[in-house]
Amino acid sequence: MDRLAALESVNRGLAAVEQWLRCGDEARAHRFLDGLVEHQTAQGLPDTDIHVAKTLSRAAVLARDAGLLEWAEQLQRDACRRNDQDPVAASGLADVLKARGELDAAEQQYRENTTRWPNDPVAANGLAEVLKARGELDAAEQQYRANMARWPNDEVARHGLANVLRKQERHPEALQLLPDPLQPVTVHELYHLHLRGMILLELGRCDEAVDAFERGLEAASMPTQQAVFRRGLVLMDLSRRDPEAAQRRLRDLPEDVPQLNVYRLHAAADQRNEAEARALRTRLNADIARMDPSVRTAFQEVEAAYCLKGTAGICEPDEQTRRVVINAEIEMEAA
Repeated sequence: MDRLAALESVNRGLAAVEQWLRCGDEARAHRFLDGLVEHQTAQGLPDTDIHVAKTLSRAAVLARDAGLLEWAEQLQRDACRRNDQDPVAASGLADVLKARGELDAAEQQYRENTTRWPNDPVAANGLAEVLKARGELDAAEQQYRANMARWPNDEVARHGLANVLRKQERHPEALQLLPDPLQPVTVHELYHLHLRGMILLELGRCDEAVDAFERGLEAASMPTQQAVFRRGLVLMDLSRRDPEAAQRRLRDLPEDVPQLNVYRLHAAADQRNEAEARALRTRLNADIARMDPSVRTAFQEVEAAYCLKGTAGICEPDEQTRRVVINAEIEMEAA
């Protein structure tokens, strides 16, 4: 088998793994990936370990996105073992550690990566991200500014710095960093527009936030990009105390994943739908081990605000408590 045919085979195999994960069949995804790696190894091409490592690293991203963080870490560690010269696998490992909430280990891995690959902006931005996740916002800002000075056209660093400034409540500076094209075209323009919408929502400038989310939704061509803006509009509806509108939008987001279930729980609790809220809370508690820390925090804030831990029924949160919930959901989106 030549290299092009081998690459096409891997791409088809990983697409199948992704499909099984979307269907919730983790066991079949495991078996399919094992068979794919076995087949790739048996081809006997030069640099087999390098190519298998790339396959494992790509599969780890799929596992991470499915919330299977332990498996994702195992895959990235195997990729690093097979090719310890691959900065992509090394940064992927650090990213999974961050997603698991192991921030000390993630920071150590990113620092090792920046030492080994000082010209790699992915490692440098990853270090800034984990500093932000640790709450070390001054250090994160300093790292992002250094990254922008070194790579002036790096839109990831620009986006990351704007998000740090948002968390520092330096909203005008954050908005100034983010371009606001009437018709966004590139992926980076879309994600800048999404963060702009979140900042405007945080500031209570709801009409401007809706405009940003709707422009992004109209311009986005990929389902994953569209989903980002749909979630922004769901969050806007919830912030306006319109759970019925939020639920209508959630019908366009049918995936059974913790992030969306937090919104479904919020909407159900706002409607005083006790049965639905209890069922969603049970489902979220079953998924808590695979939640990103920001998703877990948002769930816990909704749970506390509406008294869902007790048995006395759903309670009415005051305005300050509602703001805490919305801010936690903004963090869930912008983290």
